[in-house]
Amino acid sequence: MDTVNAQSYPPDVNSQYFGVIQYDDGTYHDTYGFHYGFAIAIGLDDFSTDTTQHLGAAHIDSYLGWRFGKKVSLTSGLGFEFNESRIAGFRFDTQFLTFYLGGRYNLTNTKYMPFVYGRVGYGFGPPQEGSIVNHDDGTNYQAGVGLTFPSPKPHKYFVAVAWHHQQAKGTESFIDPLGNEINTKYDILINRLVIKFGMELN
Repeated sequence: MDTVNAQSYPPDVNSQYFGVIQYDDGTYHDTYGFHYGFAIAIGLDDFSTDTTQHLGAAHIDSYLGWRFGKKVSLTSGLGFEFNESRIAGFRFDTQFLTFYLGGRYNLTNTKYMPFVYGRVGYGFGPPQEGSIVNHDDGTNYQAGVGLTFPSPKPHKYFVAVAWHHQQAKGTESFIDPLGNEINTKYDILINRLVIKFGMELN
């Protein structure tokens, strides 16, 4: 394993030089410069201590960032989080469009590179008027651990397990089997594990 300056792209007039950690099989990790990425996540389990039962979850992330060396990178991004919860037999759906700041720290320089990361953002709920899902905006947090896989190309894949936290207050209407409308208010603490699959590019 060698740390060298190499081209992260096939040679052409637009090539940029970044520091990399390169391996004998031609794969490498970038260690400096601009990068961007995408990730999807699904819900695993929840940490609720009340009667809330968290059901499905689907999250999508996109981000831009800068690597400051082998260990640290900072990012800013846009995420969408959809979560389902059940309280007292009623199912509530929450949707947040989140703008966030985050950071990653690589724990080692090994070929399969483990990392820890965190992010904090502000999630905007759906439009309040005429919406089936009606809840407030709010701050959310996410922290996790993951693993980045080396590649001979300027894109790398990673997987992570993260804890996601978000409070959601809102109202929702239901129709019972007799056709009556039931109006509810809720205060949900989304506190759960998600598994993320992503791709990062230079």
